[in-house]
Amino acid sequence: SVRAGYSFVFQKATQGTGYRDPQFAGDFAGASRAGLMAAPYHFYDSGSGAAQADHFIRTARAAGYDGKRPGQLPPVVDLEKIRGRCPAGVNNTQVAAFLAKTHQASGVNPIAYTSKDFADTCLRGNVSALANSPLWQPRYESGTREPAPVGGRYWSIWQYTENGSVPGLRGKADINVYKGTLTQLRALAHLAPGQTPTGPGTGAGAGTGAGAGTGAGAGAGTGAGAGAGTGAGAGAGTGAGAGAGTSASAPSTAVWPLLKNGTRGVNVTTAQHLLAAAGQSVTADGIYGPNTRNAAMAFQRSHGLTPDGIIGPNTWNKLTQTVRTGSSGPAVKAAQAQLAGYGNRIAVDGAFGPATRNAAAAFQRSHGLTADGIIGLKTWNKLVNGTKTTQPSPTQPAPANGRLTQRQALTQLAAAGIKAPVGRTSLAGVRARTIQGVIALKKASGGCTIVITGGTESGHSTTTPTQAATSSTCAPVTRAAA
Repeated sequence: SVRAGYSFVFQKATQGTGYRDPQFAGDFAGASRAGLMAAPYHFYDSGSGAAQADHFIRTARAAGYDGKRPGQLPPVVDLEKIRGRCPAGVNNTQVAAFLAKTHQASGVNPIAYTSKDFADTCLRGNVSALANSPLWQPRYESGTREPAPVGGRYWSIWQYTENGSVPGLRGKADINVYKGTLTQLRALAHLAPGQTPTGPGTGAGAGTGAGAGTGAGAGAGTGAGAGAGTGAGAGAGTGAGAGAGTSASAPSTAVWPLLKNGTRGVNVTTAQHLLAAAGQSVTADGIYGPNTRNAAMAFQRSHGLTPDGIIGPNTWNKLTQTVRTGSSGPAVKAAQAQLAGYGNRIAVDGAFGPATRNAAAAFQRSHGLTADGIIGLKTWNKLVNGTKTTQPSPTQPAPANGRLTQRQALTQLAAAGIKAPVGRTSLAGVRARTIQGVIALKKASGGCTIVITGGTESGHSTTTPTQAATSSTCAPVTRAAA
């Protein structure tokens, strides 16, 4: 069943002025019965925009879609080239006519699936018709290169691979990410908190299509929550299936943030700690760079996942570990980094003691979870998706000379659970390898408490930075060249 872990689906309904996908009505009804948010899409082809809209609206209504019922997402127009050529007669005016009629019928702004190439060549750069439409854009295997903006506007849904797999669908599927929260996605589908999608209204005849997708993820400024879609069906041209959200092993409403090259923040730090707990060599610095991507790919390969280096729902579900009183190591640090982000004054030291348990239980109570102080999958999901009250500033990469700023050094040390005095000394200009050596010392000591007692003094003197010193409660004082 496609429903396993998924929460929405876009399904191809029509193309041009005459084609109806023969699977649409049955698939649309089935999606609603399964509790999926759903909407049809139209593949724009030859014919006037108004005539194509009329054909699309008739077909969708016959299948019980009007864009207003709980669980129904906005309708979609798919604007892309057909075998490398622009659809006959397409221009900004015709697209505007299609969108105006569809908006009038559904009461919401339709979503536009398109690309900068289509906008530049087929619409000749005039995209004013799309001004009120959320953009859904493709760009495959692009790493940090997200879809180029269309008319100065960026994507709301990003189709970032066409080689995914979805339970219940044969062959490869398109994988997408929605930039927003599950609450925002549900609002688009007219769903109140706790409400589930209703079945389609009655209607005869229809065509259909395919394309499965899932939930939406949260994240500050980044795309969040991965999902899948097929794009579908018969007819001249290709469809553009879509979705965003969860994995088959998670609850159907669970969503996860999407982490990829360029992402920064506490969720990246958390993922880095979890990768380290899984045996990967990665520094928990809050920056998703090449080393983190390589570690993620290695983890994905070893767990039978697509090694795309993007941490989405499937990877989060494999990556998280249950931690509780008595647990220790990087997975505990990951949980502590999250809990600290909610204002809890706890050390990120990798030791799950009473303070961590109390913080976990308090978080669970405030988020409607069983307050047992055990951090399992549901608690992990709530932690990474919530709004942090204390968001650590991500560090910057070390400069070419290998030295760190004060903030870079302090952030890396704090992520490793190492204290450094602030105000009495300075770590500005400390060598990156010195900080990594201190972190390695803590790991090698089995988690002993380490405190920085000296620094480079570059913040207090005009002399050349010299050295940093550490002290440990269970290891001798170590001095290292800064």
